Amino acid sequence: MKSKTAFFNKGICLNYLKRYWPFWLGYLVIALMIIPGNILPMLNLDVKRAEQDMFWYIMDMNRTVLHRGRDALALSAVFGVIAAMVMYSFMYNNRSVSMMCSLPVRRETLFVTAFITGLVPMLIIDLVVVAATLPAVTSGVVDAINLWRLLGMLVLSNIAFYCFGVFCAVLTGNIVVLPVVYLILNTAVVLAEQTVRSVLEIVIYGFTELRGHLTAFSPIVAVSDWFYARSETETVIENGVKVVRDTGVFSIEHYYVLFIYCAVGLALAGLALYIYRRRDMECAGDVVAVPILKPIFKYCLCFGFGICFGLVVFSNVFYRVPGGMPTTLVLLAFILVGAFIGYFAAEMLMQKTLRVFRGKWAGYIVSAAVITAFVFAAEYDMTGYEKRIPDIDDVKHVTIGYYEGATLEKPESIEAVIDYHKLLIENKSVNETADITDRINIKYTLADGSRVDRYYPISKDDAQLADENSCINVLFPVVNLQEAIDKRASTTIPVTEDSVQNGNLNSWYVDEKGEYHHTDIELTEEQVTELYNDCILPDASEGKLKRIFPVNNDEYYNCATTATLSFELMDDEHEFYYYDFVIYMDAERTANWITENTEIQLLPLKEADWQNYENDSVYMNYYKPVYSSYYSPVYETRAAG
Repeated sequence: MKSKTAFFNKGICLNYLKRYWPFWLGYLVIALMIIPGNILPMLNLDVKRAEQDMFWYIMDMNRTVLHRGRDALALSAVFGVIAAMVMYSFMYNNRSVSMMCSLPVRRETLFVTAFITGLVPMLIIDLVVVAATLPAVTSGVVDAINLWRLLGMLVLSNIAFYCFGVFCAVLTGNIVVLPVVYLILNTAVVLAEQTVRSVLEIVIYGFTELRGHLTAFSPIVAVSDWFYARSETETVIENGVKVVRDTGVFSIEHYYVLFIYCAVGLALAGLALYIYRRRDMECAGDVVAVPILKPIFKYCLCFGFGICFGLVVFSNVFYRVPGGMPTTLVLLAFILVGAFIGYFAAEMLMQKTLRVFRGKWAGYIVSAAVITAFVFAAEYDMTGYEKRIPDIDDVKHVTIGYYEGATLEKPESIEAVIDYHKLLIENKSVNETADITDRINIKYTLADGSRVDRYYPISKDDAQLADENSCINVLFPVVNLQEAIDKRASTTIPVTEDSVQNGNLNSWYVDEKGEYHHTDIELTEEQVTELYNDCILPDASEGKLKRIFPVNNDEYYNCATTATLSFELMDDEHEFYYYDFVIYMDAERTANWITENTEIQLLPLKEADWQNYENDSVYMNYYKPVYSSYYSPVYETRAAG
């Protein structure tokens, strides 16, 4: 009779189940609390609802089911590594590993038995949890497809994270290090990308793009940022008007990524088996159990800790160092200090001794040289990034991000922005070393769909404020191009009596005794509609409203008033949009309407707040525009000087 190789041992499996049953019980209890525990109490079938109310109730229930599935992804990320720690804990103790290796079973049998015993109960619990949620489907409130999606999220994420946890388990011989390795490898790509981008933002003039593009390579980060439930919409015609409305059908953003994670996890589990078969079991207690990975661990800790340490110290202690080369040198110094700590800490962890400084300097010196070369290559713009400006013929549109942003499409507007961009580059040494700065973001969208994105400091030092040709003074005509003003004055939906909500005019002034006076007037829908369409839009079309003043000069104080119009617009989907407009003295139509229809007496800031104006003659940035989430201007008062 031919002998067969067994990959599963029933006795070992039963032993694991007997010893570690509290783990699976804990997973079951928490999963029941998160999913059916949140969904079933929302079932309220005894209450009769109107047809429209029932539609939104059903939508809310289906969305809740899918969002609980998203919560389950985070649960899988936690229990995946715990399951790996539990099932392979025998590898981290010399006595237990010797006992397991003395059993008359192959290594493959030990590995596969632990793998199956850890994973299958979790998948069975997933089925139990989804079955407990079935009343939401049988009641007719939740679509069955969404419950299947929930089950898919549970199963796929459990397989993916558990397999990755098993892979991390065979890389180390220390059970305390295992979750650290698991967390680092799950976030390594995003952390590396963001830290490198942060260094480049400090060193390279105009660098931005802090939004990462490699989130998919860090599953834990993807779980927290992705997989939202999205309601499908449709466009219908109602009373001759196009209306976009929800259909009640849901989909999950990036759902296909879970299948990729699952496939990659299974591949890593196969690689873990390969490593486990050749692993030295005597390495129990070692931080790194695979010899070939020790140099990788050392240099990853060297570079990773170096950059993180340098950024943290620089950002919290030395961030006031003038820009340019001084900033680069200070940042580089702390990165090298962090790299030193990381390099020799790795040596200490691997060798289990503090005596690691003799004969171990070559690797650190090479690492320091690589870091220095990288930082100086960025500082001296070896790639030409700082001077790169797209040709006007290649630009589809450009967005100026300065307080209230505006997207410009006209060739003359794009040309004006490009000319200003060239001025910013020419004044690099002035802007990046200034003590007092403003910020501007310029985003080009090219004809081929690509983007050029820059973010610049602009000096507001006294010398620049006095220079008519400085970047801060030349900024005024650029941000107040007529196309930009028109965009800022426009609204998402038409201003009509049916769409207007909560119209308000308010104004204030300080009298000669220093007493504060405030007037707040509620406007009717008819008044807001008339004021906006007949006054504000015509004044804005002449460039007399929605201007932005980068410098609070005499023109600003003689023109801007303390009066502000604010209102909300509500569309057919009950979405609200907030708008407000600071009133200017030379906006004749708007100013006359306010004078004729309200008790507000329009006063320029120079007269309305004359004491602050006199103080501000020393420091011309007393009123600093602060913008809310609605991009509406609010003026923040600071002590002069």
